[in-house]
Amino acid sequence: MLPRVEQALDALGIPDPETHCVCIRCGKWFKPDQGSWVALEGRFARNYSLSTGVGGRFRCARCTRIRRLTEYGIWATFLGLLLLVWLLTSLGVMK
Repeated sequence: MLPRVEQALDALGIPDPETHCVCIRCGKWFKPDQGSWVALEGRFARNYSLSTGVGGRFRCARCTRIRRLTEYGIWATFLGLLLLVWLLTSLGVMK
């Protein structure tokens, strides 16, 4: 399976903020179909979005994929460490 390549806008001109979106992670300009709108995260961000009506921010497909894979890696490491502690405890190596 070949990796997908996202195409950022050409740097030939200034992007139009009415028709283009800037990614909150990488800061590059994209067309709206090259990413997705994500909800603001955190307690203060949720309160801000509820009070101002700002529903979310744009994140490009590449940044979304990187974030998702990083989250999977963190959870896999955490669960692996829990399994290791349980295994060592059940074998009596660790009390």
